[in-house]
Amino acid sequence: MKKSLIIASFVLGTSLIAGPVSAATHTVKSGDTLSKIANTHNTSVSQLMRDNNLTSTLIFPNQKVKVNGGSAVKGAASPSVSSAGVLGVAKKYIGARYLYGASPNRTDAFDCSSFTQQVYSEMGVSLPRTSSAQAAVGTTVSKSNLQAGDLVFFATGGTGRISHTAVYAGNGQMISAQNGGVQYASINSSYWGPKFVTAKRVR
Repeated sequence: MKKSLIIASFVLGTSLIAGPVSAATHTVKSGDTLSKIANTHNTSVSQLMRDNNLTSTLIFPNQKVKVNGGSAVKGAASPSVSSAGVLGVAKKYIGARYLYGASPNRTDAFDCSSFTQQVYSEMGVSLPRTSSAQAAVGTTVSKSNLQAGDLVFFATGGTGRISHTAVYAGNGQMISAQNGGVQYASINSSYWGPKFVTAKRVR
């Protein structure tokens, strides 16, 4: 009897010893941020960066992110992206040169969508690489209801297809990576006004 109890106790004890926990994986979707993923999985941005050997908060759609923090929690809050925050990041790049097809890793030269992608990445928001793909993210806002930090989109090729994006700066101005570099431009100018297509708020 005693021998049976010892064996049963041993089996019970070993069954309670937790083995290594397999890391869960999150597939990044457009609009995801490390902060949002961390909140959803009950962990921290710094922990996600350590677990995935990330050197920046920039993430891309379809990227696999290991999440070791804890169980997913429902109703996790999304990160707060403020107008002032987006505008502050955009302003610091005024004067950077224009380079069509610039690498997303560059901060000394931009094309239009690499610029907006960089600005939002510094706010913890992952945007797609192209202007047309970025136009599919966020909430559509009318031109009359624009707020600083919104993304504005234009069709410059005569086909009606979105081919340019910029950060709205308020008072009819945008910060745009265009020929001549990152600069202020009027969304109602004789050039940009007729080419305006839509605007998106990413919050």
